[in-house]
Amino acid sequence: VSLHDTRIRSANAAAPVQMQTLSLHLDLPHSLMSQRLQFDTLEISGLTLHLQRRADRRWGLSSLSFGSDATPANANTPASWPGWMGIAQRVILNDSRLEVSDDISGLHLGIEDVGALFQQGSDAQRFALHMRLPESLGGRVELRAHLSGSLSDLSQPSGEIWLDTPELKLPGWRALFASLPN
Repeated sequence: VSLHDTRIRSANAAAPVQMQTLSLHLDLPHSLMSQRLQFDTLEISGLTLHLQRRADRRWGLSSLSFGSDATPANANTPASWPGWMGIAQRVILNDSRLEVSDDISGLHLGIEDVGALFQQGSDAQRFALHMRLPESLGGRVELRAHLSGSLSDLSQPSGEIWLDTPELKLPGWRALFASLPN
């Protein structure tokens, strides 16, 4: 299944979720053996997301909202993998963009050339993320992780994480964090 030039928004959303291509690949052999649909790969290309913190301190991701004061976080609740990530064994994100804006601090940050790979196995998960940050923050960043255990419970992860930041600019990060309100 493939969708092209897709925009998703609610009736009042100013910035839709946009993507050039959304492809979902069926794993036919496993589907036939299990007698239910199973997907191998979910691939998204050209995704543009707008993450915004509004004046009421609530965060919104394009047409989605979260961070309600009505549902405070519980420290005893284990972190879990987003449900949509479990639709396929591998999720690939290519040539994407994240735009972050904060109505409280006035911050506007564009993160370009975002690519990611999430791959789950029977007893381990792989994660890879690369992106191009603004030059004031250091440009190219790459993060890779190999985690043991199940995606359904991320409260006690174990494994290895690698971060490659060849031109990290700490003064830029310091200025960015100093501009954010407490």
